[in-house]
Amino acid sequence: MEVNMDTESLTQTEDIVLRFRTSKPLGLLLITSTVQTGDRIELAVAAGRIRMALRLGVKDKKQEDKEKDKILLAGQNVNDNEWHTVRFSRRGANLKLQLDGKTPLRAETFGKYNTLQWRTIHLGGLYHQEEEISMTTTVPNFIGEIQQFYFNNIPYIELARASSSEHTLTA
Repeated sequence: MEVNMDTESLTQTEDIVLRFRTSKPLGLLLITSTVQTGDRIELAVAAGRIRMALRLGVKDKKQEDKEKDKILLAGQNVNDNEWHTVRFSRRGANLKLQLDGKTPLRAETFGKYNTLQWRTIHLGGLYHQEEEISMTTTVPNFIGEIQQFYFNNIPYIELARASSSEHTLTA
């Protein structure tokens, strides 16, 4: 699924809720993108754990600047084919990642950048060759089931089911 906004969004606050199950130890759950910068939030299953990578302040989209990524890892064996719920929230520099209602991991970003620029949310992977090249992610597309997805309290899967015309959804 792909969610495309009409214009670039600049945010300092994000809330993501994602419910999934998989038997695969590696897969891209979600990634945001923009035409103009390298900013992104990436949620993935990696080595059976939840990996959240946040990149802010990368002005040149072609610049590979992984040292600016803030990475949090949560859980283990999430590829057990059981349902798991991931919650990620950001308030400026403050990050919180929680898996299955357990004690959340908290961290802070460092540096002067606290604004995320984004226009598109890719849920479950990247589906076009040019996206894969421009996003420079090495995580394969997610294989499994995604049951629930909220981004800033908007239930995108439910919107897609109801064929809402407020947001452009491509599945």
